[in-house]
Amino acid sequence: MKIQSWSICKAIIVAIALAGHAAGQTPKSKQPPTSGVTRPGFSLRVYRKSVLSISLKTEGAKLADVAAELSKQLEIPVIVGRIAAKLQVMADFKGLLLEPALQVLAPEVYVDYEINPTPGVQIRPVGIYLNAYNELQPAINAVVPNKTDVIMVEGNTEEGQGELPAPADDENPLRVHYEGSLLTVKARKQSLMTVLAKISSELGIPLEFKTESDEIVELDIDKMSVEDAVQRMSPNVRLYVRADLYRFQRTPFRLVLVAPPKPSY
Repeated sequence: MKIQSWSICKAIIVAIALAGHAAGQTPKSKQPPTSGVTRPGFSLRVYRKSVLSISLKTEGAKLADVAAELSKQLEIPVIVGRIAAKLQVMADFKGLLLEPALQVLAPEVYVDYEINPTPGVQIRPVGIYLNAYNELQPAINAVVPNKTDVIMVEGNTEEGQGELPAPADDENPLRVHYEGSLLTVKARKQSLMTVLAKISSELGIPLEFKTESDEIVELDIDKMSVEDAVQRMSPNVRLYVRADLYRFQRTPFRLVLVAPPKPSY
């Protein structure tokens, strides 16, 4: 009788354990599958308070999925190369600055920036490109279209080959020289439109006039990067630069003259 009672008790215990195990598995059966078209999980957040930074945690999300969310949060295009789109991302970082964060995502990264000389306005990314090794570089106008307006520059503004411009004077009111990624501009009571036309010609980049301007400028810029030089110009100038984070190169590719902001009342 004792053996029979123990057998009965053992059967009851096993039945209860199996029932409990089945109950514990119920929530897992409700979870979505991790294969097929289901989007892999990741956590991404963009911070904008003082400097632009990113936090990301993922253990194998598709780069294309991460890029789509990054584009949504940054509110700018994030374009992924055909080969790079197949890559998976393994990352876990918090509050990383934009460029180092992007270098974690893809082997070759390009960022198009807009530089606005208005005091207090930070450099702003307008387009990001994430490529695999040896993919074709994105077209220079992939995000910022090239619309070129041309004006004639009157007067003698030519410098000798390889010569640095002398200080501007009444006979030579405008001198521009670009060499070794450094820009020198000597302008005395010159139209801003004329100065920009000469600079764009020296740099070999398009210039767009979104407005006409009668602004007169005096500039004494000596061997500065184009980005720093623009910071000393009119707040109505915009410079677009492409940063190649793989090759550590920054290349100006567009100048724009915009209308002054309308006064707020």
